[in-house]
Amino acid sequence: MSKGIRFKNKNNEHIYPCAYMPVGAIYKSTSNTNPSTIFDGTWALVHSGYERQQIGSQVLHPGLSGTGNVGKTNILGAYDYSLISGLFSNIAVPSGCHKEYKLTFQGRTGGDNKITMYINNIATNSIGTWSSETFRYIGSSKFFKESEITLETTMGYSSPGCNLKYQVTGSSNNWSFYNVTISGFIVTDVQIYTWRRTA
Repeated sequence: MSKGIRFKNKNNEHIYPCAYMPVGAIYKSTSNTNPSTIFDGTWALVHSGYERQQIGSQVLHPGLSGTGNVGKTNILGAYDYSLISGLFSNIAVPSGCHKEYKLTFQGRTGGDNKITMYINNIATNSIGTWSSETFRYIGSSKFFKESEITLETTMGYSSPGCNLKYQVTGSSNNWSFYNVTISGFIVTDVQIYTWRRTA
């Protein structure tokens, strides 16, 4: 590939660095090729990965308290993906991007109990605090697409959809969870490489 435009001074010497990409400039690409092949100079890769823009969040459930172990228990449901997909109402997802979600909550346990939240087969990490209600951890799922959710019977109704559920394992201690929240993101389909010119 040919170099980018470079200027010369009256002595026919290249002016360095390139005026279009001075030191400190940021360059983004879907290619992991070092920008020095285009603009000369020295470049550092500062980030690589899918870029996410959060578009909103919604508290699905304010929380519950109890004692002892609880098997997976449904607390909310809706047909298809309607339990979470409303976050994207009236939002156009650009070409080259897709929708993703993340489930979070706050939790605490009075002993060695562990609390886990689910949307069908999508689970958060399990958390426990051995504490009172004023000491809490945040549990979180991975980023996930609607296509990763295995639809199941919705809250005992006839059609498949999504269920929000919780599970508590461990000893017979008290526990609480709060602010079960779903967040939505617009995500690039391909990885983006971000470079910064250092010299």
